Amino acid sequence: MALSRCIPRRWSIALLALHIVGLVACGGGADAPAAGAAPPPAPPAASSPAPTPTPEGVPIGAAASATIGAAGGSLASGDGMVRLTIPAGALAAPTEVSIEPISNLAHGGIGAAYRLRPEGQVFQQPVLVSFGYTDSDLAGTAAPALGIAYQDGRGFWRGLKNVVRDAAARTLTVSTTHFSDWSRVSGLQIRPPSKTIRSDESVDLVVAFCEPQTDPNDDLTTLLSLCTSGGPIVWPVKNWSVDGQSGGSFDTGIVTADARGDGARYQGPIVLDGGGQTHDVSVEVDLPGAEKTLLVAQITVADYPQVWEGRSSGTLAFGAIFRTANDAQWHSPELADDGRVRYRFRGEVSALLPPDPTGCTVAPLSNAGLPATIQVSYLSIDYRQAPPRYEVSGTSWWEVQTTCPPPLPSGASLMEAVWLSGNSLDKAPAFGELSGNGSKIEGGGASPGGNWHWCFVAKGSAASCPP
Repeated sequence: MALSRCIPRRWSIALLALHIVGLVACGGGADAPAAGAAPPPAPPAASSPAPTPTPEGVPIGAAASATIGAAGGSLASGDGMVRLTIPAGALAAPTEVSIEPISNLAHGGIGAAYRLRPEGQVFQQPVLVSFGYTDSDLAGTAAPALGIAYQDGRGFWRGLKNVVRDAAARTLTVSTTHFSDWSRVSGLQIRPPSKTIRSDESVDLVVAFCEPQTDPNDDLTTLLSLCTSGGPIVWPVKNWSVDGQSGGSFDTGIVTADARGDGARYQGPIVLDGGGQTHDVSVEVDLPGAEKTLLVAQITVADYPQVWEGRSSGTLAFGAIFRTANDAQWHSPELADDGRVRYRFRGEVSALLPPDPTGCTVAPLSNAGLPATIQVSYLSIDYRQAPPRYEVSGTSWWEVQTTCPPPLPSGASLMEAVWLSGNSLDKAPAFGELSGNGSKIEGGGASPGGNWHWCFVAKGSAASCPP
């Protein structure tokens, strides 16, 4: 709408094209993958890693000890996770027995390892070594995949084949005739077992196998090797799901398997409640002797910024009009029907007109303190894109007073500010980007209509805009 009939048409057009903020960001380049897309195909399978020795663990807690004689007895570790049961006749004379927690360097080790002493002690009767486990010990793995291993004199870890599992008591038990360093181990794990991401991020998950190697000289144990991914798939892996739903959904996040199937990419949902959501991303593994084994990673999706604040400024080619949006905020996010998050605008919009040849003036040139007659301005962010894309669009009007020298008429009219995006979210090229940590929106551009720059940061973040 023109300011006044006395202002030349070319000035009215310039004011109607008051570009406050604009253009779309798709920072990261054209090669960036779309959110939720499958990771690149995996490289050809590698051969199984050879068994690898490790250094010995170091003490990390107090040892529990007891003197046990020919009549036998039992001893539990200080944390209650390990119990020794020594039968009658296993020891010929009273012997001090101890359990000391140590750092765990075993391949696929779970929790602490334990040093059983006297080291090298040989028993006349098999001794029972029992390990317990809790929900936290199962993070990223499953009870059917748990086992027990000990470290031999050369530093290699040997998995026991005679493990007895009690699912109700949550224990693993083996029999042995010697003491050394012992650990709970897991034959496979989902990595990472837990992670926190933002609404605009994804996370790559992979099933890692700790592949045992047969020892031709020992039919009671297997030699453990490094836990790796990308090698031979030992057990069938299938059905990546989110909260029990195959493939997930827009509300819980989408998980997409890679070409091999033992890896996947999870793209979280958009979080609108100002808090966070935790979702179970799972995959089925067909372990021998287990009906259905689920590996579960717990992924927490944090909320995105509730308020963006900053400024925008630039110059229009028509009449060298300078315009700026100061103390601008984008607030009150809502999820639109198209899946994008839209923010509303508040702030001060102003413009500077060159001297008008007719002598007319417009006051005020800013909407500071004035109600907007119509305001449909918005910031729109598509967190489903990778990296997220955004645009600013809409229009605001506010009332101004036009004063002209007689005999030209004076009076009230409307100032119009058009927030042009320049390009839509779905098109290139880009003139700005949303930073990798999701805390800063910055960009600029040039066109026949003028030049401009904008910068907004997430309120409460450490990010900042140039003065």
